[in-house]
Amino acid sequence: MFAIYKREMRSYFTTPIGYVFLAVFAAVSAAFFAHYTYMAEKADLSGYFRTMVTAYVLMIPVLTMKCFADELKGKTDQLLLTAPVSITGVVFAKFFAALCTYMAGVLISMINFIFLAVNNYKVQTGIAVGMLLGMILVGAACIAVGIFISAMTESQLVAALLSLVVLAVMQFTDVFNNAIPFAWLRTVLSNISIGSRYALLADGRFDFSAILYYLSIAGVFILLTIRVFERKRWH
Repeated sequence: MFAIYKREMRSYFTTPIGYVFLAVFAAVSAAFFAHYTYMAEKADLSGYFRTMVTAYVLMIPVLTMKCFADELKGKTDQLLLTAPVSITGVVFAKFFAALCTYMAGVLISMINFIFLAVNNYKVQTGIAVGMLLGMILVGAACIAVGIFISAMTESQLVAALLSLVVLAVMQFTDVFNNAIPFAWLRTVLSNISIGSRYALLADGRFDFSAILYYLSIAGVFILLTIRVFERKRWH
């Protein structure tokens, strides 16, 4: 498992994918951070984190599109199926490689907080840590979704576009709730919304149901990915 993890991490930085992702991550983060702090002349971390979660959701497909689509296209998935490591180990290795790359971007964006401290902006550490944890959980859930979709197609472009559509729907679904006449459907859409659940964490409130939701999404889609390859192994 660790050998596959190292191979995946290496693949992100022997191709432009890792560098492009981190560069865009840092640039978008810096732009929104400046908008919600220096330009607003206050440290509006809640607005910053809410906006960044949307940006991250839209960027994550770049990370996950190659995870299995590349293997399927090159027919190297057969090597994975016959490797002396379980399918579960393979899927988790790829998941953690993508998650670690995502977390590297999150940590780079935390450099912005140094400038707040230097300029004597008041920041509530507990709230900032809670929102940072929320970002990691959102990333884990979205990466699991993206990896599952990547396991369903040989095309990286198709994997990226499908992941983008699915994650965008999960992110923005609550926006259209007011236009929906059916109460039960509004409830369903609210329950699958990434954005509405993160809003509580972004306000600095500890919401166990939101944490459980993100962990459940990650767990379900990792399990589905494992099932996809277990079926291939026996067919």
